[in-house]
Amino acid sequence: MESPEPIRPATETEVETEFDSNFESPPEVDADEPIAPDENAFHDVIVQSITALGGVVQDVLFNDLRDFTYYAKVRIQHRSGLVELDVRPSDALNVAVIAGVPVFIAERILGV
Repeated sequence: MESPEPIRPATETEVETEFDSNFESPPEVDADEPIAPDENAFHDVIVQSITALGGVVQDVLFNDLRDFTYYAKVRIQHRSGLVELDVRPSDALNVAVIAGVPVFIAERILGV
């Protein structure tokens, strides 16, 4: 059995090559590809936590539009009554999809 080569310090050229290769462009992402389940792990935990605490996600409501910013609430049925959580609109949509609940938009936002 041959003995392994001794470890030697890297040359300056080897270090530069290694350093440069760590800064390659990220791979292209196809917008049509489905999102991997683990990318929604945060929102899964939110829905699971609501359920574990005795609540049920009822729906999501986009309730306001101020200064070009949308506001949303996740509405939860709980034994103590209706609980409304103010959340970012993107988080509200993710929770709605995971919980399988409807999304409502206030008429004043639609201009009706």
